Amino acid sequence: MAVQSYTEAVVLRVRPWGEGGHLVDVFTPDSGILTLVKRGGRMANQGVRLSAIVYPLAWLRVNYSARRGEATIATLVDAEPVKSYSRLVQNPARVAVALYVADLLLALGGTLIAASELFDFTTTFARRLDDDEAKIALLPIAYTVQTAGYLGYRPSGEYGEDTPYFDLEEGCFCPARPIGERGLDVEEAAALCSVLQGGIDTPAAAVPKQLRPRLLRRAIQYLRVHTGLPLELKSLGVLEQMFG
Repeated sequence: MAVQSYTEAVVLRVRPWGEGGHLVDVFTPDSGILTLVKRGGRMANQGVRLSAIVYPLAWLRVNYSARRGEATIATLVDAEPVKSYSRLVQNPARVAVALYVADLLLALGGTLIAASELFDFTTTFARRLDDDEAKIALLPIAYTVQTAGYLGYRPSGEYGEDTPYFDLEEGCFCPARPIGERGLDVEEAAALCSVLQGGIDTPAAAVPKQLRPRLLRRAIQYLRVHTGLPLELKSLGVLEQMFG
C-alpha cells in the first residue's frame, strides 16, 4: 500500500532517469536527503513541472508516495514552489554558489537527519543569494562555517591576542599554532573569527580576496575532521575559478 507524505524541500540535484523521467535529490527538514522519482513517458506526473525543480536550492512543497515497508525510491506526486529565485538562476556566479551548497549537503548525507534548523538556514541563505543587492563573495565560506555549527561542531573560544590561532581538530582558538595542517595561522584565524561573528552578513572586506579560497578549503577540512566524511566536492574547482 502506497503512503503519501507532504514536506517542504530544497532541491539539491536532478538526474535523468528512465524514459524521460528524473531523479530529484532533495533536502528536507525532518527526513534529511530524499531521492524522489519524477516519472516520464506515459507515467509522467501530473502537475509537476520540471522547470520548477531543475535548479539547485529551489524551495518546494512536495507530495511524494512510497510503498510502506519497501526500500524503494519514492515517487514525486506533486511539487509547487514556496519561493521562486529569478535572480539566482540568471547569474552564473550565484548559480556556482548554489551548486556548491547543494554539493556540500549531498556529501554530508546521513548527518542531515532531523536538521530542521539547517534547513531553515539554507532557505534563508538561498533568499540572500537571490538578493540583487547582496554581496556573495563570502557566502560559500559563511555557509560552510555555519553548517558546522548547526551540525553541532561550532568552534569554541575567542580569537584574541592570547589566542590568535585555531585548532581544527579541537575546534577552538588557541595560543600556539598546532603542528602541521591541523592549525590555522593568525591571518586565517582572524578571518574565521570575522565570519563566525558576521555569518552571511560578513562584509567582503573582512576577508582579503587572496585568502578566501584557502579559508573555504580550511572550513571544508574542519567539517571533514568532525564528521569523518571525505567531502570530495566536484563543485569546488568551478567555484574557485569563478571567484579567483
